[in-house]
Amino acid sequence: MTAPTTNFSNFSLSDLRGLWTKALGNPPPPRVGRELLELGVAWHLQSKAHGGLDRVTREQIAPLVQDLRSGKEPGTSQPSQELDPGTTLIREWNNKTYQVQVLDKGYVFEGKVWRSLSEIAERSPGLDGTAHSSSASGRRQQARGRRPDGYPETPLCDLHA
Repeated sequence: MTAPTTNFSNFSLSDLRGLWTKALGNPPPPRVGRELLELGVAWHLQSKAHGGLDRVTREQIAPLVQDLRSGKEPGTSQPSQELDPGTTLIREWNNKTYQVQVLDKGYVFEGKVWRSLSEIAERSPGLDGTAHSSSASGRRQQARGRRPDGYPETPLCDLHA
């Protein structure tokens, strides 16, 4: 039986529930209708025959599944922004490379331990995305999201691992 050519109309609701359980390893939710049973079984057969979802797609779906399991509307939870200890964040600004090491509790930047990335950004000129210019022209450029030298602002939060 292949998913693209399978006609589930000849299967009873009980048969579809059995196929779901066999295919997915768990019984379907009690109130799932015929259409979703057919789609679930067909998707499983199709993914088995042609391959499942790629890693990126699975990672995008995982928070939605977690929302559903916790009774929330899918997509309403904020994504976790936790960084694994040992990660090094690297940012280039004004021809200088800045590195921040992620710890269990805090960050190491220029040999000092900080509580947050925001704290580092506030105390490090240029890393908070501001131009640090006292001229009116500089303030106007800042208001438009650009530094006085014409380069776009890139705050510390845009660091990449």
